[in-house]
Formats: sequence, C-alpha cells, structure tokens
Amino acid sequence: GNAFLELLRDNSYEEITVQDIAKKAGIHRSSFYVYYFSKESLYALLVENILYDLEKAISPKKTVEFKEIVYLYKKNEHVMIEATLFLQHILIHRHAYEVLLKDFKFQQQFAEVISKEILKGEILPKAMTNHLAYGAIGLVCEWLDNPTLYTIEELSMYLTQMNVFDLIKYKEK
Repeated sequence: GNAFLELLRDNSYEEITVQDIAKKAGIHRSSFYVYYFSKESLYALLVENILYDLEKAISPKKTVEFKEIVYLYKKNEHVMIEATLFLQHILIHRHAYEVLLKDFKFQQQFAEVISKEILKGEILPKAMTNHLAYGAIGLVCEWLDNPTLYTIEELSMYLTQMNVFDLIKYKEK
C-alpha cells in the first residue's frame, strides 16, 4: 500500500501499473497478485481501510445532545475532543490523505463518513451535513499543504467553532 501511495504522489492513477507498484515495493509482480487482484483492488482496500480508521477515530464515545454541545460551547468548555481526534487521525495518516484527497471520489466518501458522524441522531438536512463535511475537507487540505499554518489545537478550535456556529444558526430558524 505504501509503495502505491508513494507512486501516486508523483504520477496519476492511470499512469501507474502493477509492475510499477511491485518494483517500488521491492517484490515480484507475481507476488503482488498473491495479495491483490489488481491495482484497483489495492486502491479500494487502501480507501476502505483509511475510511474505517477515520470512522473509528471520529465516532463519539458517547452521544451528546445538541443542547449540551451548545451549552458547553457557550461556557467556553472543551467540546473540541472529536475535532482533535479527527485531526490526530489525519496527522497519523498524513501521507495517505495528501494523495487521496486529490481524488474527488475519495472526497465524496470522506465527506459521507464525516456527515454520518455529525450530530448522530440529529435530524439535519443533507445539505447542512455536506456543508460542514466539505468545510472540514477544505481546512484539512489547506493544513496538509501548509502544516505550519495551524496547530492541531487551533484547527480543532476553528472546526468546532465553524460547526457549532452553523448548527446554532440552523437550529435558531
């Protein structure tokens, strides 16, 4: 998987062959096929694994009601735990995300995972959860392009403020 990601940094998906992946990984082409059916199956497995890890990282340990989130936010208490866990996950898998987030289909899958987790149990329009999810993607892409721009703590605060502010405005309607 890592060899494939390294190749994707400098080459388009279409340009990369199984031979290229095997050579970069230091294995024979036939050994590649022991583990994967094709380049497509390797890519699908990479995406599946990273999204599964993302889901585990951002899934709240307990369900928090919207009123409690707003209360904690207004009292300036920490409601950034999920945002921090999310960003730590991104940082751990930084090299994969630098490559995968260039793929629009992956962005859609990534946004879907985030959307599902945003206020589980709350009834929000898909447009609202997509707005929040794609906003997070934009911040993450900017952060990956310029990692010294924000600390994890600063970015967690921005993500939390963005999400809670938008949700408060939505709920006040």
